[in-house]
Amino acid sequence: MFKKLPILGLFLILCGCNLFAFEPEPGQPHHDTPSMQGSSQNTASEALKSQQSLVSSTSVDASRIALLLPTTGAAASSGQAIRNGFMAAYYEHPSGHSVKLYDTNGQDVLTVYTQALAEGATLVVGPLTKPEVEKLKESSLNVPTLALNNVPTSSAKTDFYQFALSPTDEAQQAAARAHDHGYHSALVIAPANAWGQNIVNAFAKQFTDLGGQVRESLAYTDKTPLQANIQNALQARAPSQKIKPGDTSPDRRQDIDVIFLVANTDKARQIKPLLNFYYANDLPVYATSIIYDGVSDVLDNQDLNGIEFCALPGYLNPALRSQNANATTLSLYAFGYDAYSVATDLGQLGNGLSGATGKLYLKSNQQIYRQVVWARFRNGQASLI
Repeated sequence: MFKKLPILGLFLILCGCNLFAFEPEPGQPHHDTPSMQGSSQNTASEALKSQQSLVSSTSVDASRIALLLPTTGAAASSGQAIRNGFMAAYYEHPSGHSVKLYDTNGQDVLTVYTQALAEGATLVVGPLTKPEVEKLKESSLNVPTLALNNVPTSSAKTDFYQFALSPTDEAQQAAARAHDHGYHSALVIAPANAWGQNIVNAFAKQFTDLGGQVRESLAYTDKTPLQANIQNALQARAPSQKIKPGDTSPDRRQDIDVIFLVANTDKARQIKPLLNFYYANDLPVYATSIIYDGVSDVLDNQDLNGIEFCALPGYLNPALRSQNANATTLSLYAFGYDAYSVATDLGQLGNGLSGATGKLYLKSNQQIYRQVVWARFRNGQASLI
C-alpha cells in the first residue's frame, strides 16, 4: 500500500515561499569582458543547447511513485539528501500523488524494482549508482523510470530516462560562455585525477570545436606546490625580481586570455590569490559549481572575487542553505528536488523546466540536459549574473 511519507517539507508549508527565488547581482561585472558575439539567439551557449536534440515527451502516470535510494550503508548520506529534496518538492506541490521509499542498500536492484511494481508503482525514480542504473537499463521495464545517474546509451529506450548532475555538462557550457565573451586561449587548472581530467577533456573539446585553444594545463594534487606551478604555467617573473633598465618584457605570458578552473572552495581560495600575485588578476576565470560551498563567508570569499561559476539556483537561497550542512548535501538536496519535478512533469520539458539545479530539458536519448545559470563572486558574496 502506498502512503504519503510525512518526511520533511513542513518548513515549506509553514513558510509558504518558493525556495528557489533569488535576486540578480547588482552593479557592474568585475571584469570588462568583450561583448557577447552576435545576438542571444546566436551565441555558442544557445548553439550548445540546440545541439542536444531536445524533445518533448508524453505525460506519465505519476500517481504512485516508487523512490529507490540507498538510505542506509556507505551511500546513506547521499541517498538521504536526495530523498529530503525529493520530499520537499512533493510537499511544496500537493498533487494527490503518493510516494513510497525503497532502500537499495545491500539489495539487488532488480529485486527492489520488481517489488515496487508488485506493490503498485506507476513511476519509478532511481536507482542512484551507475552499476545499478546500468543493470536496470539492460532489463525489461514495465513503467516509466527516471534513473538518477547517466550511463552510456546508443539509443533511447522506451520509458527509461536519465538525470544526473554532470560536471562535464558544466565544463562544456563554461567553454561556450568563454567563447561568447570573446576569449580564445585558455589556461586550464584542475585536479590530477580521472574525474578532473574528464572535466578538462569536456571543456577542451568544446572550446576547440568553437575555434579556441587550450594553451596550458595545470593538474594538481594535495601535494602540488601551487605557487611554483602557477608561476610556471603563467611564465611569470617573480615580483621580487629586479627589472633591468630598458626591459619592456611583460610580467607574464600574453598568449592566454581566459582561465578555466576546477576546484572546491578551499583549493580555489589558494589558487586565485596566486593567479593575482603572478599578474593574472586581469584574466577572467570560469569555474564549475564545486567552487561554491553554499556558505556565505564574506571574509574568506574575498579571495574568490571576480570568478564566474556555474551555479545551482538553489545554492543562493538562504532558506535552502539553512537546511543543509555542506555543499554536497545541498547540491544533492537540490538534485532530489528537481528529480521530483522532472518525474512528474516529463511531458512538460519541451520548453524547459526552471529548477533548483538549472533549466532542465529532455534530450532525444531521454537524458535530461541541464542548462546552468551563472554567478559571480563580488565583494565576497556570490550573486547571480
